[in-house]
Amino acid sequence: MRNSLKGLLFLLTLPAVLSGAHLLFVFHGGAGTASVYNADTLELLGTPEVGPGAVRAFGVPDPVSPSAYLKLYVITGSSIVVLNPTPPFSIRATLPLDAPPPAGPQAAALSPDGRRLLVASGSQVHVLSTTDLVDTIAVSLPFPTTPSAVVVTPNSRRAYVMSAGSSVVRIIELLPLAQVLSLTASLPIGTFSTAIGMPPNGSRVYAAASGSVYEFDRISNNISAPIPNAFLGGGSIVFDPDPPVANAVLNAGLSAPIVNLASRTVGSTPFTAAGQGISEIVVSGANRAFFLTGSPGRLYQGFLTAGGPATEVTSPQFGSNAIDFEGSPDGRHLFLAFADSRVVRLDAINAVATGAVTAPLAPSGVAVVYMAGATAAQQLEIYGGNSQSGAAGVTLSAPLAVRVRTGAGQGAFGQTVSFSSDNTGVSFSDTSPITNLAGVAETFVTLPAATALQVTATVNPGGFVLTQTFTLNS
Repeated sequence: MRNSLKGLLFLLTLPAVLSGAHLLFVFHGGAGTASVYNADTLELLGTPEVGPGAVRAFGVPDPVSPSAYLKLYVITGSSIVVLNPTPPFSIRATLPLDAPPPAGPQAAALSPDGRRLLVASGSQVHVLSTTDLVDTIAVSLPFPTTPSAVVVTPNSRRAYVMSAGSSVVRIIELLPLAQVLSLTASLPIGTFSTAIGMPPNGSRVYAAASGSVYEFDRISNNISAPIPNAFLGGGSIVFDPDPPVANAVLNAGLSAPIVNLASRTVGSTPFTAAGQGISEIVVSGANRAFFLTGSPGRLYQGFLTAGGPATEVTSPQFGSNAIDFEGSPDGRHLFLAFADSRVVRLDAINAVATGAVTAPLAPSGVAVVYMAGATAAQQLEIYGGNSQSGAAGVTLSAPLAVRVRTGAGQGAFGQTVSFSSDNTGVSFSDTSPITNLAGVAETFVTLPAATALQVTATVNPGGFVLTQTFTLNS
Protein backbone atom coordinates (compact mmCIF):
# COMPACT_ATOMS: atom_id res chain seq x y z
CA MET A 1 0.00 0.00 0.00
CA ARG A 2 1.34 3.45 -0.98
CA ASN A 3 0.89 6.40 1.28
CA SER A 4 1.88 10.00 0.69
CA LEU A 5 3.88 12.00 3.26
CA LYS A 6 3.61 15.64 2.40
CA GLY A 7 5.05 18.77 3.86
CA LEU A 8 7.82 18.54 6.38
CA LEU A 9 7.75 21.55 8.69
CA PHE A 10 10.79 23.85 8.76
CA LEU A 11 11.19 26.62 11.33
CA LEU A 12 14.11 29.02 10.84
CA THR A 13 15.79 30.96 13.63
CA LEU A 14 18.04 33.69 12.24
CA PRO A 15 20.89 35.61 13.86
CA ALA A 16 21.02 39.26 12.78
CA VAL A 17 24.64 39.74 11.68
CA LEU A 18 26.28 40.94 8.48
CA SER A 19 28.37 38.91 6.06
CA GLY A 20 32.15 39.15 6.32
CA ALA A 21 34.84 39.56 3.66
CA HIS A 22 35.61 36.85 1.14
CA LEU A 23 39.29 36.04 0.69
CA LEU A 24 41.47 34.89 -2.20
CA PHE A 25 44.76 33.19 -1.36
CA VAL A 26 47.44 33.21 -4.06
CA PHE A 27 50.33 30.85 -3.32
CA HIS A 28 53.87 31.28 -4.59
CA GLY A 29 55.45 27.82 -4.58
CA GLY A 30 58.87 27.63 -2.99
CA ALA A 31 58.88 31.30 -2.02
CA GLY A 32 56.79 30.43 1.03
CA THR A 33 54.63 33.55 0.83
CA ALA A 34 50.88 33.69 0.36
CA SER A 35 49.25 36.83 -1.03
CA VAL A 36 45.81 37.32 0.53
CA TYR A 37 43.31 39.47 -1.37
CA ASN A 38 39.81 40.69 -0.73
CA ALA A 39 38.02 38.49 -3.26
CA ASP A 40 35.39 41.16 -3.96
CA THR A 41 37.75 44.09 -4.59
CA LEU A 42 41.06 42.29 -5.31
CA GLU A 43 42.75 44.55 -2.77
CA LEU A 44 45.91 42.99 -1.34
CA LEU A 45 45.39 42.56 2.41
CA GLY A 46 48.48 40.70 3.59
CA THR A 47 51.39 38.45 2.67
CA PRO A 48 51.90 35.92 5.48
CA GLU A 49 54.96 33.66 5.37
CA VAL A 50 53.21 30.29 5.38
CA GLY A 51 56.13 28.24 4.07
CA PRO A 52 56.80 26.54 0.73
CA GLY A 53 54.38 24.27 -1.08
CA ALA A 54 51.08 25.79 0.07
CA VAL A 55 48.09 24.23 -1.72
CA ARG A 56 44.84 24.83 0.22
CA ALA A 57 43.29 27.40 2.54
CA PHE A 58 40.24 27.30 4.80
CA GLY A 59 38.34 29.89 6.82
CA VAL A 60 36.62 29.00 10.08
CA PRO A 61 33.57 31.06 11.09
CA ASP A 62 33.44 32.46 14.60
CA PRO A 63 30.75 30.51 16.52
CA VAL A 64 29.82 33.64 18.45
CA SER A 65 29.72 35.94 15.40
CA PRO A 66 29.39 33.83 12.23
CA SER A 67 29.94 36.87 10.01
CA ALA A 68 33.57 36.95 11.15
CA TYR A 69 36.42 34.48 10.85
CA LEU A 70 37.74 32.77 13.96
CA LYS A 71 40.97 31.67 12.28
CA LEU A 72 42.40 30.66 8.91
CA TYR A 73 44.27 27.50 7.92
CA VAL A 74 46.80 26.96 5.13
CA ILE A 75 47.89 23.46 4.13
CA THR A 76 51.47 23.23 2.86
CA GLY A 77 53.69 20.35 1.82
CA SER A 78 55.03 19.97 5.34
CA SER A 79 52.65 21.61 7.80
CA ILE A 80 49.28 23.03 8.75
CA VAL A 81 49.68 26.76 9.29
CA VAL A 82 47.15 28.56 11.48
CA LEU A 83 46.67 32.28 10.79
CA ASN A 84 44.96 35.04 12.67
CA PRO A 85 41.80 36.03 10.81
CA THR A 86 42.52 39.72 10.14
CA PRO A 87 45.25 41.52 8.17
CA PRO A 88 48.17 41.09 8.13
CA PHE A 89 47.22 37.47 8.98
CA SER A 90 50.00 36.75 11.45
CA ILE A 91 50.84 33.14 12.22
CA ARG A 92 49.22 31.64 15.31
CA ALA A 93 50.80 28.19 15.03
CA THR A 94 52.62 25.87 12.64
CA LEU A 95 51.74 22.19 13.04
CA PRO A 96 54.23 19.84 11.32
CA LEU A 97 53.01 16.98 9.13
CA ASP A 98 54.79 13.66 9.05
CA ALA A 99 54.46 13.43 5.26
CA PRO A 100 53.28 15.67 2.42
CA PRO A 101 49.52 15.59 1.79
CA PRO A 102 48.47 13.67 -1.32
CA ALA A 103 47.95 15.61 -4.54
CA GLY A 104 44.51 16.96 -5.29
CA PRO A 105 41.93 19.20 -3.62
CA GLN A 106 40.50 16.41 -1.43
CA ALA A 107 43.69 15.90 0.56
CA ALA A 108 42.11 18.14 3.20
CA ALA A 109 38.52 19.01 4.08
CA LEU A 110 36.84 21.45 6.44
CA SER A 111 33.71 19.92 7.89
CA PRO A 112 30.63 21.77 6.59
CA ASP A 113 29.87 23.11 10.08
CA GLY A 114 33.38 24.61 10.21
CA ARG A 115 34.30 22.84 13.44
CA ARG A 116 36.79 20.23 12.22
CA LEU A 117 39.62 20.17 9.73
CA LEU A 118 40.74 16.84 8.31
CA VAL A 119 44.13 16.51 6.59
CA ALA A 120 45.51 13.34 4.99
CA SER A 121 49.24 12.88 5.46
CA GLY A 122 51.21 9.69 4.95
CA SER A 123 49.30 6.79 6.47
CA GLN A 124 47.17 9.02 8.72
CA VAL A 125 44.28 11.45 8.69
CA HIS A 126 44.82 14.27 11.16
CA VAL A 127 41.75 15.83 12.75
CA LEU A 128 41.80 19.33 14.24
CA SER A 129 39.10 20.91 16.38
CA THR A 130 38.98 24.36 14.84
CA THR A 131 37.25 26.08 17.77
CA ASP A 132 39.86 25.05 20.36
CA LEU A 133 41.76 27.94 21.92
CA VAL A 134 45.03 26.02 21.63
CA ASP A 135 45.97 25.21 18.04
CA THR A 136 46.97 21.57 17.90
CA ILE A 137 46.14 18.33 16.13
CA ALA A 138 43.40 16.73 18.21
CA VAL A 139 43.91 13.19 16.95
CA SER A 140 45.86 11.38 14.23
CA LEU A 141 43.98 8.37 12.87
CA PRO A 142 46.09 5.56 11.37
CA PHE A 143 45.03 3.77 8.17
CA PRO A 144 46.28 0.45 6.79
CA THR A 145 46.57 1.99 3.32
CA THR A 146 47.60 5.52 2.37
CA PRO A 147 44.62 7.93 2.38
CA SER A 148 44.34 9.91 -0.86
CA ALA A 149 41.00 11.77 -0.56
CA VAL A 150 38.57 12.81 2.18
CA VAL A 151 34.91 13.90 1.89
CA VAL A 152 32.64 14.93 4.79
CA THR A 153 28.86 14.57 5.05
CA PRO A 154 26.72 17.75 5.06
CA ASN A 155 25.85 17.21 8.74
CA SER A 156 29.58 16.97 9.60
CA ARG A 157 29.15 13.70 11.48
CA ARG A 158 31.10 11.36 9.23
CA ALA A 159 33.94 11.43 6.72
CA TYR A 160 34.64 8.94 3.94
CA VAL A 161 38.27 8.23 3.10
CA MET A 162 39.56 6.78 -0.16
CA SER A 163 42.97 5.13 -0.26
CA ALA A 164 45.12 4.71 -3.32
CA GLY A 165 45.27 1.13 -4.58
CA SER A 166 42.45 -0.02 -2.30
CA SER A 167 38.92 -1.23 -2.95
CA VAL A 168 37.83 -0.23 0.58
CA VAL A 169 36.39 3.17 1.51
CA ARG A 170 36.81 3.70 5.24
CA ILE A 171 34.58 5.79 7.46
CA ILE A 172 35.52 8.21 10.22
CA GLU A 173 32.92 8.96 12.89
CA LEU A 174 33.58 12.58 13.85
CA LEU A 175 31.22 12.95 16.80
CA PRO A 176 31.67 12.97 19.70
CA LEU A 177 35.31 11.89 19.25
CA ALA A 178 36.93 11.16 15.90
CA GLN A 179 37.50 7.45 15.32
CA VAL A 180 37.80 5.09 12.36
CA LEU A 181 34.84 2.73 12.26
CA SER A 182 35.06 -0.97 11.57
CA LEU A 183 32.17 -0.35 9.16
CA THR A 184 33.41 0.15 5.59
CA ALA A 185 32.06 0.51 2.07
CA SER A 186 33.80 -1.87 -0.31
CA LEU A 187 34.02 -1.93 -4.07
CA PRO A 188 34.25 -5.34 -5.77
CA ILE A 189 37.48 -7.18 -4.97
CA GLY A 190 40.25 -6.04 -7.29
CA THR A 191 38.45 -2.77 -8.15
CA PHE A 192 40.33 0.32 -7.06
CA SER A 193 38.68 3.71 -6.79
CA THR A 194 40.30 6.58 -8.65
CA ALA A 195 38.07 9.33 -7.24
CA ILE A 196 35.48 9.82 -4.51
CA GLY A 197 32.85 12.48 -4.08
CA MET A 198 29.65 13.43 -2.31
CA PRO A 199 27.00 15.77 -3.71
CA PRO A 200 26.37 18.89 -1.62
CA ASN A 201 22.96 17.51 -0.65
CA GLY A 202 24.56 14.35 0.79
CA SER A 203 22.33 12.00 -1.19
CA ARG A 204 24.94 9.31 -1.83
CA VAL A 205 28.68 8.69 -1.85
CA TYR A 206 30.17 8.11 -5.30
CA ALA A 207 33.40 6.37 -6.25
CA ALA A 208 34.84 6.25 -9.75
CA ALA A 209 36.86 3.29 -10.97
CA SER A 210 37.95 1.87 -14.28
CA GLY A 211 34.83 1.07 -16.30
CA SER A 212 32.25 2.02 -13.67
CA VAL A 213 30.97 4.56 -11.21
CA TYR A 214 29.80 3.13 -7.89
CA GLU A 215 27.35 4.66 -5.42
CA PHE A 216 26.44 3.69 -1.88
CA ASP A 217 23.96 5.11 0.57
CA ARG A 218 24.92 6.46 3.98
CA ILE A 219 22.57 4.17 5.94
CA SER A 220 23.69 0.71 4.84
CA ASN A 221 26.92 1.73 3.05
CA ASN A 222 26.10 -1.00 0.54
CA ILE A 223 27.25 -0.55 -3.04
CA SER A 224 24.47 -0.32 -5.63
CA ALA A 225 24.77 -1.91 -9.05
CA PRO A 226 27.63 -0.17 -10.89
CA ILE A 227 26.95 2.63 -13.36
CA PRO A 228 28.74 1.60 -16.58
CA ASN A 229 31.32 4.11 -17.76
CA ALA A 230 32.85 3.60 -21.21
CA PHE A 231 35.48 6.25 -20.54
CA LEU A 232 38.44 6.36 -18.17
CA GLY A 233 37.72 6.09 -14.46
CA GLY A 234 38.35 9.74 -13.71
CA GLY A 235 40.66 11.53 -11.33
CA SER A 236 37.92 13.62 -9.74
CA ILE A 237 34.13 13.88 -9.43
CA VAL A 238 32.54 17.34 -9.46
CA PHE A 239 28.82 17.87 -8.80
CA ASP A 240 26.31 20.35 -10.15
CA PRO A 241 25.39 22.49 -7.11
CA ASP A 242 21.94 23.45 -8.39
CA PRO A 243 18.91 21.51 -7.14
CA PRO A 244 18.03 18.73 -7.65
CA VAL A 245 21.83 18.05 -7.95
CA ALA A 246 21.19 15.85 -10.95
CA ASN A 247 24.61 15.67 -12.63
CA ALA A 248 28.27 15.06 -11.93
CA VAL A 249 31.30 15.48 -14.18
CA LEU A 250 34.27 13.10 -14.14
CA ASN A 251 37.78 14.16 -15.07
CA ALA A 252 39.00 11.40 -17.37
CA GLY A 253 42.03 13.26 -18.68
CA LEU A 254 41.30 13.92 -22.36
CA SER A 255 37.55 13.96 -21.73
CA ALA A 256 35.04 14.75 -18.98
CA PRO A 257 32.04 12.35 -18.99
CA ILE A 258 28.72 13.56 -17.56
CA VAL A 259 26.98 11.31 -15.02
CA ASN A 260 23.21 11.60 -14.70
CA LEU A 261 22.72 10.78 -11.03
CA ALA A 262 18.96 10.23 -11.33
CA SER A 263 19.02 7.84 -14.28
CA ARG A 264 22.36 6.35 -13.17
CA THR A 265 23.86 6.65 -16.65
CA VAL A 266 27.02 8.12 -18.15
CA GLY A 267 26.29 10.21 -21.23
CA SER A 268 27.73 9.28 -24.61
CA THR A 269 29.02 12.80 -25.38
CA PRO A 270 31.61 13.76 -22.76
CA PHE A 271 33.16 17.19 -22.68
CA THR A 272 36.38 17.58 -24.63
CA ALA A 273 38.78 20.53 -24.80
CA ALA A 274 40.32 20.58 -28.27
CA GLY A 275 42.24 17.39 -27.57
CA GLN A 276 44.05 18.87 -24.58
CA GLY A 277 44.37 17.15 -21.23
CA ILE A 278 41.98 18.47 -18.59
CA SER A 279 43.69 19.30 -15.30
CA GLU A 280 40.82 20.82 -13.28
CA ILE A 281 37.03 21.13 -13.45
CA VAL A 282 34.66 23.60 -11.81
CA VAL A 283 30.89 23.13 -12.12
CA SER A 284 29.57 26.55 -11.16
CA GLY A 285 25.85 26.00 -11.55
CA ALA A 286 23.45 27.53 -14.10
CA ASN A 287 24.20 24.52 -16.36
CA ARG A 288 27.87 25.55 -16.79
CA ALA A 289 31.11 23.64 -16.40
CA PHE A 290 34.60 25.12 -16.75
CA PHE A 291 37.77 23.23 -17.63
CA LEU A 292 41.41 24.17 -17.17
CA THR A 293 43.69 22.32 -19.54
CA GLY A 294 47.32 21.45 -19.07
CA SER A 295 50.32 23.04 -20.74
CA PRO A 296 49.64 25.49 -22.22
CA GLY A 297 46.97 26.31 -19.65
CA ARG A 298 43.73 27.40 -21.28
CA LEU A 299 40.18 27.86 -19.98
CA TYR A 300 37.16 26.21 -21.62
CA GLN A 301 33.45 26.19 -20.81
CA GLY A 302 30.57 23.89 -21.69
CA PHE A 303 26.96 23.16 -20.80
CA LEU A 304 25.81 20.13 -18.82
CA THR A 305 22.78 19.61 -21.01
CA ALA A 306 24.96 19.34 -24.11
CA GLY A 307 28.41 17.97 -23.34
CA GLY A 308 30.70 17.54 -26.33
CA PRO A 309 33.41 20.00 -27.41
CA ALA A 310 33.85 22.81 -24.89
CA THR A 311 34.41 26.39 -26.07
CA GLU A 312 37.57 28.26 -25.17
CA VAL A 313 37.07 31.39 -23.07
CA THR A 314 39.00 33.88 -25.18
CA SER A 315 38.86 37.13 -23.25
CA PRO A 316 41.92 39.21 -24.23
CA GLN A 317 42.93 39.25 -20.58
CA PHE A 318 43.51 35.52 -20.53
CA GLY A 319 45.99 33.76 -22.77
CA SER A 320 47.59 30.37 -22.65
CA ASN A 321 49.55 30.20 -19.41
CA ALA A 322 46.87 29.65 -16.75
CA ILE A 323 48.18 27.40 -14.00
CA ASP A 324 45.31 27.08 -11.53
CA PHE A 325 41.72 28.14 -10.93
CA GLU A 326 39.01 27.80 -8.33
CA GLY A 327 35.34 28.74 -8.16
CA SER A 328 33.55 30.68 -5.46
CA PRO A 329 31.11 28.63 -3.36
CA ASP A 330 28.17 30.72 -4.60
CA GLY A 331 29.01 29.80 -8.21
CA ARG A 332 29.27 33.40 -9.34
CA HIS A 333 33.00 33.78 -9.87
CA LEU A 334 36.11 31.96 -10.98
CA PHE A 335 39.59 33.02 -9.93
CA LEU A 336 42.47 32.19 -12.27
CA ALA A 337 46.22 32.44 -11.68
CA PHE A 338 48.65 32.80 -14.59
CA ALA A 339 52.36 32.06 -14.84
CA ASP A 340 53.07 35.71 -15.68
CA SER A 341 51.76 36.74 -12.21
CA ARG A 342 48.29 37.82 -13.35
CA VAL A 343 45.31 36.93 -11.18
CA VAL A 344 41.92 37.32 -12.89
CA ARG A 345 38.38 37.21 -11.51
CA LEU A 346 35.82 35.88 -13.98
CA ASP A 347 32.05 36.28 -13.94
CA ALA A 348 31.03 32.62 -14.20
CA ILE A 349 27.58 33.42 -15.58
CA ASN A 350 28.70 35.59 -18.51
CA ALA A 351 32.27 34.24 -18.83
CA VAL A 352 33.83 37.72 -18.79
CA ALA A 353 36.61 39.11 -16.64
CA THR A 354 35.48 41.47 -13.87
CA GLY A 355 38.84 42.29 -12.31
CA ALA A 356 42.55 41.56 -12.46
CA VAL A 357 45.68 42.22 -10.41
CA THR A 358 49.36 41.41 -10.71
CA ALA A 359 50.62 39.28 -7.84
CA PRO A 360 53.95 40.27 -6.22
CA LEU A 361 55.42 36.87 -7.18
CA ALA A 362 54.65 34.22 -9.77
CA PRO A 363 51.66 32.16 -8.57
CA SER A 364 51.69 28.42 -8.02
CA GLY A 365 48.00 28.09 -7.10
CA VAL A 366 44.91 29.78 -5.70
CA ALA A 367 42.40 29.04 -2.95
CA VAL A 368 39.08 30.79 -2.32
CA VAL A 369 37.79 31.29 1.23
CA TYR A 370 34.21 32.57 1.32
CA MET A 371 32.51 33.77 4.46
CA ALA A 372 29.11 32.13 4.72
CA GLY A 373 26.03 34.29 4.50
CA ALA A 374 24.71 35.22 7.93
CA THR A 375 22.05 37.71 6.91
CA ALA A 376 18.33 36.96 7.02
CA ALA A 377 17.29 34.01 4.87
CA GLN A 378 15.18 34.85 1.85
CA GLN A 379 14.99 31.50 0.08
CA LEU A 380 14.22 27.93 1.09
CA GLU A 381 14.46 25.13 -1.43
CA ILE A 382 14.22 21.35 -1.44
CA TYR A 383 17.76 20.18 -2.10
CA GLY A 384 17.48 16.40 -2.02
CA GLY A 385 15.57 13.36 -0.84
CA ASN A 386 12.20 14.21 -2.36
CA SER A 387 9.88 11.59 -3.93
CA GLN A 388 11.46 8.63 -2.16
CA SER A 389 9.67 5.39 -1.41
CA GLY A 390 10.41 2.89 1.33
CA ALA A 391 8.99 0.24 3.57
CA ALA A 392 7.29 1.18 6.82
CA GLY A 393 9.70 1.26 9.73
CA VAL A 394 12.77 1.54 7.47
CA THR A 395 14.90 4.66 7.24
CA LEU A 396 14.96 6.06 3.73
CA SER A 397 18.35 5.72 2.08
CA ALA A 398 18.81 9.39 1.16
CA PRO A 399 18.46 12.25 3.64
CA LEU A 400 15.85 14.95 3.26
CA ALA A 401 17.89 18.07 2.51
CA VAL A 402 16.97 21.71 2.26
CA ARG A 403 19.10 24.68 1.27
CA VAL A 404 18.58 28.07 2.88
CA ARG A 405 19.93 31.09 1.02
CA THR A 406 20.23 34.82 1.50
CA GLY A 407 18.71 37.35 -0.87
CA ALA A 408 22.04 37.42 -2.71
CA GLY A 409 21.81 33.68 -3.29
CA GLN A 410 24.55 32.73 -0.83
CA GLY A 411 24.14 29.85 1.60
CA ALA A 412 22.76 31.04 4.93
CA PHE A 413 24.94 29.57 7.68
CA GLY A 414 23.97 28.78 11.26
CA GLN A 415 20.20 28.74 10.81
CA THR A 416 18.05 26.33 12.81
CA VAL A 417 15.73 24.19 10.69
CA SER A 418 13.06 22.30 12.62
CA PHE A 419 11.65 19.18 10.96
CA SER A 420 8.24 17.98 12.14
CA SER A 421 5.14 16.23 10.91
CA ASP A 422 1.45 16.43 11.75
CA ASN A 423 1.24 12.66 11.39
CA THR A 424 2.17 10.26 14.16
CA GLY A 425 4.90 7.72 13.61
CA VAL A 426 7.17 9.82 11.40
CA SER A 427 10.63 9.98 12.97
CA PHE A 428 13.67 12.05 12.10
CA SER A 429 17.35 11.49 12.82
CA ASP A 430 17.63 15.18 13.71
CA THR A 431 14.58 17.37 14.32
CA SER A 432 16.50 20.66 14.51
CA PRO A 433 19.65 20.58 12.36
CA ILE A 434 21.71 23.71 11.79
CA THR A 435 22.50 24.84 8.26
CA ASN A 436 26.10 24.33 7.28
CA LEU A 437 28.46 26.71 5.48
CA ALA A 438 26.60 26.04 2.21
CA GLY A 439 23.22 26.72 3.84
CA VAL A 440 22.28 23.01 3.79
CA ALA A 441 20.47 21.15 6.56
CA GLU A 442 19.54 17.48 6.40
CA THR A 443 17.75 14.76 8.32
CA PHE A 444 17.06 11.08 7.72
CA VAL A 445 13.42 10.04 7.99
CA THR A 446 11.79 6.76 8.95
CA LEU A 447 8.30 6.11 7.63
CA PRO A 448 5.51 4.91 9.92
CA ALA A 449 3.18 1.98 9.42
CA ALA A 450 0.92 2.11 6.37
CA THR A 451 -1.70 4.77 6.97
CA ALA A 452 -2.86 7.87 5.15
CA LEU A 453 -0.40 10.62 6.03
CA GLN A 454 -0.50 14.38 5.67
CA VAL A 455 2.62 16.38 6.51
CA THR A 456 3.11 20.13 6.06
CA ALA A 457 6.33 22.03 5.33
CA THR A 458 6.65 25.57 6.64
CA VAL A 459 9.52 27.98 7.27
CA ASN A 460 8.94 31.05 9.41
CA PRO A 461 12.04 33.28 9.54
CA GLY A 462 11.56 36.70 11.06
CA GLY A 463 7.80 36.90 10.73
CA PHE A 464 7.31 35.82 7.13
CA VAL A 465 6.48 32.30 5.98
CA LEU A 466 8.31 30.12 3.44
CA THR A 467 6.85 26.74 2.60
CA GLN A 468 8.18 23.63 0.86
CA THR A 469 6.69 20.16 0.59
CA PHE A 470 8.39 16.78 0.44
CA THR A 471 6.34 13.91 -0.97
CA LEU A 472 7.33 10.44 0.28
CA ASN A 473 5.66 7.07 -0.13
CA SER A 474 5.55 3.85 1.81
